[in-house]
Amino acid sequence: MYALDHKDFYAEKQRSNHESVPHVIGSVLEIRRKINETLGSYEFDGNAEELLLVMQEACRKLLDSKRDADAEITPVYETALGQIRLIFGLAVGALATRFSVILPKNLKHLAALAGQTQVTDDVS
Repeated sequence: MYALDHKDFYAEKQRSNHESVPHVIGSVLEIRRKINETLGSYEFDGNAEELLLVMQEACRKLLDSKRDADAEITPVYETALGQIRLIFGLAVGALATRFSVILPKNLKHLAALAGQTQVTDDVS
């Protein structure tokens, strides 16, 4: 549950410190690296691999939307951020269902997008 360390994708409060452009870009770079590492290290069935590839593509689109290093938020960037949140929510929920992972409470609203309803109060 690598996404737990990246509140950019599930922070409920808009414009939180976790949403600053440099922080989001850094998180996306780390997550993309982890997805690449995971895809290169393990064999997955077609569905799980496809979900990881979709997540990887969402990372690329967000990074492409914000090639410069400034902190200005543009409509293209905001759209890409919304898309990555939706895609990650669906993918995390589907992967959690596929591998019978019980998600912590702070990811409940992401997983609900994919019909995943199992949650625990443990957020550690």
